This record gives sequence, structure tokens and C-alpha cells, in this order.
Amino acid sequence: MLDLEDIEWLHRLSGYPSDAILGAIERVEGWSIPGLSGQLGAQSSADGHLAAMMLCQALDWLVSAGVDESRLLARLKRPDVWPMWTEIRVAGLIAHFSDDVEHVELDVPVGPGSGHNTDFRFSFANDPDLHRIEVKALGLSAKEREFCRRWAPILRAIVPTRGVCILHAGIDTEPPALNRRKRREIARDAARNARHKSPPCGPVSATVVAAHGTREQYVSRLSAIVNEHLAQLPDSDVGWMAFHWSNGAPLDLIAQAISEAALPEHIAGVMLAGSAIILDGQMHHFFIAGAKSSDGSVLVQSKIEGFDASPIVAGFEASVGVRPTILRVPGSTGPRELLARDGSEPLWPYNILPSPDPSYIEAMI
Repeated sequence: MLDLEDIEWLHRLSGYPSDAILGAIERVEGWSIPGLSGQLGAQSSADGHLAAMMLCQALDWLVSAGVDESRLLARLKRPDVWPMWTEIRVAGLIAHFSDDVEHVELDVPVGPGSGHNTDFRFSFANDPDLHRIEVKALGLSAKEREFCRRWAPILRAIVPTRGVCILHAGIDTEPPALNRRKRREIARDAARNARHKSPPCGPVSATVVAAHGTREQYVSRLSAIVNEHLAQLPDSDVGWMAFHWSNGAPLDLIAQAISEAALPEHIAGVMLAGSAIILDGQMHHFFIAGAKSSDGSVLVQSKIEGFDASPIVAGFEASVGVRPTILRVPGSTGPRELLARDGSEPLWPYNILPSPDPSYIEAMI
């Protein structure tokens, strides 16, 4: 398990109480599911510790909506942990943000003898329709993961004592060979710019590279997955495709993806749900529903849980989605790595935006 100092930093970054994070780890270990414990248990990374907290939170939201916890845990026994984590987390966020949920069903058959199920079916107060929701994980593509892996050594080599260093590069760009002098210069500039700025969570520092040129690919992937899984949403009920928002893509892309997908009449639209850390001391939870209107246009509605949603929306809308990140906290001998988005995992349990992209990028690497 992470030491208590690291647990305290996770509290300062996410707002989750330290004892709640520790309790989530103990709860995960108590389920005795080896694959889950390996990813979210006592020996997991800082990301794994927060993902354990987020899983327990979602489980409790769904149990409150009438779902049997043992059936949810049975899903987590499957070999691939993260897709199952995603399904539970997204459904939990939908239940959390929907005040009028009456009941949630799990694994609803598509039809007699079909052999296929829809992940969830929601019933809402004062709504005669049942809403089937098929949840999919839209993590990093192979190309995006490779970009993260290529750039991770550069990010780890630039170590500002404080502040955020953001590099900008095309998705196909190879990392440059930066000598020690140049790396120190970049780190000093980041620290100098942060001299009179202290984020509410404390004196953390981060190195980020923003990958440009991924927007069209993201929309194409989102539309393709929607079309691929429409068969799991029969026309007996209202249908929704739901995605875990895990790569920080600007939220306006959902409308573009819906317009490019061939949605039948009974499919109401697409949902995105996820969470983000922006160094203000809390975990922000997002729920975005993009619904088709009668004239064929797309209406995007969103709910964001936090003190003030406007800077969060503006920050993500202005920033590219794929952002390999190394986030550091103070250590006894200098900044030390706590959170790493380095391509080692295909899916990020939450987004990190240490600083939004500027409105004008002066130079690309």
C-alpha cells in the first residue's frame, strides 16, 4: 500500500478523505478477486488507489438504485478488469446525476434466444419509457499509447521544482534530444512562472506533452464504436450508448460524433461520464448527454459536480485530449513522481489537467 504521505497527497489532489481511500483499498482486498486486487489493491499505483475509491463510490450509488452488489462484483471477476470497472463507474455516475432514478437492471437480454445482453436498463420517475444503456470504454488508441510511451522519458527528465511545464507536439512527432542544459532551462522557466502561483492542493509540479492531431481520429473511433454496438440496443426500449470519458477529449466532440453515427430512431443519443483533477483539491465528476432532437440536430446537455463548472469546461474545451503527464509532489530530496500517464495503461480512470492549453501555441516541437 502507498505510504501515508502519498495517501495524504491523493487526498489533497482529489478531495477524497485519506481514511476513505484506505477503506476502499481494504474493501477491494476483502473481495479476494486476484485480478482486481492487482490493479486496485494494496500493491497498486496511486492511480489504482484512486480508482479503488471511485469503484466503491460507484458501487454504492448503484446499490442505492437497487442493483445487487454481488452481481456487480461478479463482473469484476472477469479477466479484463478495466472494461468492467468502466461499466460500473459510468453507470454509477449516471445514477448519481439522475435524481429521478427508480430502478436499475443489470445484464438485460436483448431478446429471446439472442444470446446478447444490454449492460444496464434504467427506469425513471414520471417517464413511461425504459432506457437501455450500453457502456463502452474509449481509452487510448494504440497510436496514442505509443505516443505516451515515446515521450515519457523526456517528461521524466524535465523536473521543475514547482509549476507546470507543457510541451506541444504532433501525434507523429518523435521526441527531441534535449541535453541537460536545455532540460534545466525548461524546468527553471516553469518554476519561475509559478513563483507567485500556488494551486489549492499544494506545491505540486508536472511535466506534460499535449498531442495535437488526434481530434478527427477520436471522433471516428467514437462513431465507429457506436455503430458497431447498436445491435445490443433493441427497439423495444429507448437506447443510449455511454462512454467513459477517460482521455480528456474536448466535450464538444460528442455532438460531432453523433452527427456522423448512423443512429436509428429508437437510439436517443450518446452519453459521456467521467472525472477529472484540475489541482483545485477535488475530484470533479462529469456527465454529458448528447441527445438527438426532432429535426436531426444534436443537443448537448451537461452536469458537472464541483464548486464552479465554468473554468473546468473552458479548460478542457481549450485543451487537446491526449496529454501524457508526470505529476510530482515534494519529497525529502526534491520533487518525486506520484502520478504517471506514460502509456503503460490503455485507460485512465480520471483525467488530469494541471493547466489548460494557452489560446495560442507559439511553437510545436
